[in-house]
Amino acid sequence: MEIIDDVDGNEKGREAMPEAETDGLFYALLNGKAITETVSTSRGDFTVRFPKQRDVLAINTKAAFLHAGLPVGCYDQAAEYEIQKVATLDVLVTGGPKWYEGCKAKNKDFSWRDAPDVRFTDELFTKALTFRQEVQERLGQPEEKAGGKNGQQGVQAPVGDGLFEGAAIPPKRG
Repeated sequence: MEIIDDVDGNEKGREAMPEAETDGLFYALLNGKAITETVSTSRGDFTVRFPKQRDVLAINTKAAFLHAGLPVGCYDQAAEYEIQKVATLDVLVTGGPKWYEGCKAKNKDFSWRDAPDVRFTDELFTKALTFRQEVQERLGQPEEKAGGKNGQQGVQAPVGDGLFEGAAIPPKRG
């Protein structure tokens, strides 16, 4: 995992992030840094970035474009998965092996929707999502690290539809 300078989505200046250093991770992201990881796949090593909110919006914008103006409900689950996968890879993959860089150099509009091997794109997508989840867990919420708000335990997420998620349990009366 690396922390890099991130200016408008363009990566600059890499520095390795010590595994133990996570406290400043949230603030590093707020202060123009990005977090990347090199993931190994069956077709080479790729660099993927942890998505900030602007990246999530860019993924959604690309997905909307891929919907071609049709409502999401017009697509079955398999098609919607492919749209989300392609949009995510288009935004989060920032580097790769020579063949990938060559494709991007020849085609300025390169998109993972042109990839012929669905198993490979599934593999890369899974590794990108795994990296995202790992970073998200390291970021955590200060309340999660402290055991809930004001040190109190909250209602567990699986209760109902999430309406009471995070609600504090009242103290027991004597």
